Amino acid sequence: MDENGRGPAWVNSLFEDNAEFGYGFRISTDLKRQQAADLLRGMAEDGLLSIVLVNEILNAAQQVPSEMELQRKRLLHLDAELEKRSSDPRVARVRSVMDVLIDRSVWIVGGDGWACDIGFGGVDHVLSSGCNPPILSGRDK
Repeated sequence: MDENGRGPAWVNSLFEDNAEFGYGFRISTDLKRQQAADLLRGMAEDGLLSIVLVNEILNAAQQVPSEMELQRKRLLHLDAELEKRSSDPRVARVRSVMDVLIDRSVWIVGGDGWACDIGFGGVDHVLSSGCNPPILSGRDK
């Protein structure tokens, strides 16, 4: 974790459902991102936000740390713009989900028991969903 509290986070489940657990995180992040995008586009269409800023935020490359830092700066600018429009009911909704406009990597991790035996139905379900999150599975032997 860095001085800003950013870095890897770890969550695990007590049961053999790592695949579904991680899949749920991926789905919720994607849905929040879509909600934020819809709200921002609506506010831009209504003339409350710059369409240029909204497009920059929604189409930003975030593959390397420098690109992610630029996105953080855009979101600071967005937050300042939202502050000027705090009477609009969408502002609170945007602020509640705008953290997902910084790309997140969700990995599903487990040992051989959950992936190859006990929880295989969950892995199969996640892979067949088309989501294709990164899955890392160890093997005991």
